[in-house]
Amino acid sequence: MAVKKTSKPLKKDSKKEQAYQDLVSLAKTNGYIVRREKLKTGPGWRVLSGTCRLDSEKMIFVDSQMAQEDQIEFLSGKIKDLGILSIS
Repeated sequence: MAVKKTSKPLKKDSKKEQAYQDLVSLAKTNGYIVRREKLKTGPGWRVLSGTCRLDSEKMIFVDSQMAQEDQIEFLSGKIKDLGILSIS
């Protein structure tokens, strides 16, 4: 008999989540929409978090499957790359 694996929601660290939300707010005040999405993966797919434009909207997609630390690191790096804020 096969055992079905169930995925449990990852427990989020509230301090890390607050740091992430602070970065989202910073991006938002500078005209960016930040979306946390489960990006498509599998054979033939190599999807990375990143930025794009949809019509006149500037968007940043963050892969929700990444660890919180990686999401924060990605978003802070993207904010720095976009010249929104110099993060040391």
